[in-house]
Amino acid sequence: MGKKFCPVIVYPYKKIPAKTAQSVPTEWGIAQSDRGWMMCELFYEYIANIFHSFLVSQGVIFSVVLFVDGHKSHLMYQSSVLCNKLKTEIIALYPNATRILQYCIL
Repeated sequence: MGKKFCPVIVYPYKKIPAKTAQSVPTEWGIAQSDRGWMMCELFYEYIANIFHSFLVSQGVIFSVVLFVDGHKSHLMYQSSVLCNKLKTEIIALYPNATRILQYCIL
């Protein structure tokens, strides 16, 4: 049986209200951007601090494959270097293929 890994929620705030932040489960990622969209830096932080930590906590044996939509925020060089270091292979699907990925199970 599979498990869903922890997501990150990106809010369109300059500063996330405390009540909103407290409503998000502690193991999930929470971030902000001007428009509430994923940004390169947010994706990097998600891989480094949420995704990888979750896999380690679940005793996953590395290497792993992470399928992402081909949005430019997922294709930054620094994220690629990080994933290589963390033994995570990123496979980019077509841009904006989120509907395909929403039901992926670990």
